[in-house]
Amino acid sequence: MKPGSLTETIVQKLSEADLGYGAGARQGKDGARWRDAGVLALLRRLPGEDEGPSGYAFVLNKRSADVSQPGDLCFPGGHPRALADRFIARVLMPLTPSIGGSRAFRLAGKRDPATFATLRLYLACALRETYEEMRLPPARVEFLGPLPASRMATRRRVIHPFAGLVAAGTPLRTGPEVERNVLLPLRELFLPENYGTYALALTGQFAAAFGSAAVEVPCFRVREPEGPGEILWGATFRIIMGFLREVFGFTPPENGPVRANAVLYPERAAGGRS
Repeated sequence: MKPGSLTETIVQKLSEADLGYGAGARQGKDGARWRDAGVLALLRRLPGEDEGPSGYAFVLNKRSADVSQPGDLCFPGGHPRALADRFIARVLMPLTPSIGGSRAFRLAGKRDPATFATLRLYLACALRETYEEMRLPPARVEFLGPLPASRMATRRRVIHPFAGLVAAGTPLRTGPEVERNVLLPLRELFLPENYGTYALALTGQFAAAFGSAAVEVPCFRVREPEGPGEILWGATFRIIMGFLREVFGFTPPENGPVRANAVLYPERAAGGRS
């Protein structure tokens, strides 16, 4: 990590972030405990670019038709597996220089013990899930720091995101859960014309849960060299907005020009794939 580089800035800013961990974050208004998940927000260097935001991109996965939330853009992640993730947290991460030996991990260790223990467990979960989904080993990821927890009301989950940098020259792969990888350059995230509103028609269980036939949510259009691009919304959108807020102090426009629409997971709404 070069002094004064963007990655150094990310590490320092995220070491100061209010993570919002704690029992209250994992409990709904009805008192029921929500499920937890760990997610790895992956960045990679773009060839031939400088050390600023124009030199980096997020690596997003487009979910395959064989899993829940098909077609959505997401980061690799999932729910913890107690034994496996504790082993990774206590044994493997400390032995991995790019994780346990990173400056971000040392700074994380200065947080209070309960926060650091939570951070280690869900980072281990995120690293394991990243290997399972993308065959990306932890040794090829540099830990950059934790992001604030994000609540996902529609699925009663609390997501613990972490920022990581893919080592240069690492090939990106996909497994059964991933249709393809999508690169989102950081520079595109600062352009107001890429933001807007996603109108979702609700049917079945979703219409019943919301008490409405439609809902509108903020979104971002991921532009690609070929085709119409992809719509980023939901939990992954919020994670990226949290990253922009913590690292750059950036707030997206409230009502950008992008307009998109879709039916929200029609198969799941009808009681199909969960």
